[in-house]
Amino acid sequence: MKLAVIVLVVSCQIVASGLSFSQEKPAPTEVSGDIDWVFDIEEGQKISQDSSKPMFIVFRCER
Repeated sequence: MKLAVIVLVVSCQIVASGLSFSQEKPAPTEVSGDIDWVFDIEEGQKISQDSSKPMFIVFRCER
């Protein structure tokens, strides 16, 4: 019984701490709207690594 109470208390603390982190949202950043598309995957990977930013890949199906 004591173990169940301890597990319950610890679980509640973990959930409560997780909720406080999930409510914090980063401030929005302004977007210029100008996109320089890169059509070569290797070039895009190099740019992504150099800028430490993630890649956004669009897959399209063309006939």
